[in-house]
Amino acid sequence: MGFYAHATIARVEVRLKTSVSANLHGIVSETNTELDKAMATSMLFLKEQHKRMHVGTDGLIPLSRSRVAVPFEADLYVDISLVTDGIPLPTSMFFSARKAGVSTKCFENLLLKVNWEALCYHSKKKVNEA
Repeated sequence: MGFYAHATIARVEVRLKTSVSANLHGIVSETNTELDKAMATSMLFLKEQHKRMHVGTDGLIPLSRSRVAVPFEADLYVDISLVTDGIPLPTSMFFSARKAGVSTKCFENLLLKVNWEALCYHSKKKVNEA
């Protein structure tokens, strides 16, 4: 994760809203509005069509990376370009950074959930003995 002095951790979860299993391929990526999207995008999921994967009835898509740092002053931008059983599910979703809590958004057959956690850095100071 990149270093930000004032940031939060976004734990991203992507689900298909379905009660049946599905075959899936495509891309899920993220960036934040403080970064140049063309230069700083993180891949959260990538499966080529010939290597598509099976998603179970819970719809949870196993991401290769799910935790990202987001500056408090920025928005999290999640770009989704998935195909499930031949049906394209392209969308982009924005979430304003939060110190804690949960944000959810739905689009067609997708549910995107972000769990926000405070990011704290503690400095270790050497105590001088007198």
